[in-house]
Parts: sequence; C-alpha cells; structure tokens
Amino acid sequence: MKILLFNTTIMGALPEGNETFVYSLTALTVSQARAMIAEATAPGGVGVESYIGHGATCAAMSSLLGCPVPENRALSAQQPGQRAIALKVRGRLPEGTVLDEAALEAIGYDLYLIVREPVYVYTGLFMTRAE
Repeated sequence: MKILLFNTTIMGALPEGNETFVYSLTALTVSQARAMIAEATAPGGVGVESYIGHGATCAAMSSLLGCPVPENRALSAQQPGQRAIALKVRGRLPEGTVLDEAALEAIGYDLYLIVREPVYVYTGLFMTRAE
C-alpha cells in the first residue's frame, strides 16, 4: 500500500458499525522519513500519495523528503496496516492563516508516522480481528 502524506496528525478513516481500530503515532526524524520515502519511490516500491492541500506544506514536505509532493485536497481513506507521514505544525494558527514555506519554517513543525492498525470487531465479550 502506498505511503500517504498528511499535513496534520489525523485519523485517515473512521470506524463503521461495530468496527474498532487503533492508530499508532511515532515521532520521525527527517532522515527516517526520507529513508521511508526513498524506499517507497524506488523501483518496485509501494509509492507515495499526497493528501496535503496547502502549497506551503507541499513545498516544505518536498524539500524535507526529497521528492515531489503535489497539492491534493481529496479525502484519504487509510487502510489497515497502511502507513502515513504527517507534518504537524507546532501550535495553533489563527483562523484563515495561509503560511508560505518561510513562515512554516519559522513556526516549526514535527514529522510523525501514523499507522492504522488492523480492524477488530466487538463480539460481546471479546475483540476479534476482522479478516
């Protein structure tokens, strides 16, 4: 499955009915994120798909990861076991603020790996893994 790119730490899918699943969130260094992207974009790799809808964030991610990150405002649907890399801005911006790459660098940000873990179904007393 492709590695997804997000502009915040979000849940890329929500449970339906009696599904339950968990997201794991792990801090990444730039070198770790670059290595993941290099592996994903190498011949035979899983590929990368951007779900980043802000130009400044795309430019920053492109620079950080060493690969093109196109602007894309589509909704994501992260699958069980699928990985995503998120760029999370430090702090909360005023409503309507649009950052350029320099402003984004000045505010600061962190990178995270988000993994949607496999789906489990509540069957009364137990949680069982859905196949």
